[in-house]
Amino acid sequence: MSLTILSVNSSYGSESNQLEVLANIEQDYKGYFVQKRKLKIIEKPFVSSGEFELNSKFLLWHIKSPYEVIYNISAETIEETIDGKIKTQELKNNPEIAFFSQIFTSVLKMDISLLQENFHITQSNMETEWSLLLVPKKKPLNKVFSEIKVQGDNKINLVITRSLSGDTNNIHLSYEFN
Repeated sequence: MSLTILSVNSSYGSESNQLEVLANIEQDYKGYFVQKRKLKIIEKPFVSSGEFELNSKFLLWHIKSPYEVIYNISAETIEETIDGKIKTQELKNNPEIAFFSQIFTSVLKMDISLLQENFHITQSNMETEWSLLLVPKKKPLNKVFSEIKVQGDNKINLVITRSLSGDTNNIHLSYEFN
């Protein structure tokens, strides 16, 4: 993991200390999420919540409210379960969905090399927290998102996406501790 490619804007700590924070983020974890999606054309945000699990093999995204849907995303497939019915989509047959799935999991895993390949990255550090501002470099990301902001401490706590149309999506994460 190299930070020399990163554009670091911070008045706190050295560049190497800033990267240590990101390098130490766990790759396998589970917890809870609350997602608030605000569409520019609708005043009231759409709120969903549920549980997630992330490891080296898959991302399980289980929406429990306001309705139940389970997404199981691996490198090869996305499984969607609604009312007990599983619909499987092979990612090799849909490269755009595969790409966005890969980006979403790379943000949650803080896969710095993949993020550097696809985003201009600005990092800010406070005493106990950090944030990354990800600005898409190329298609198809720069045709959908104006920016993605990721905030955390020893884990990711918040992911905010802003679309070119002005819609925002805030995903608040909290974690289970064993």
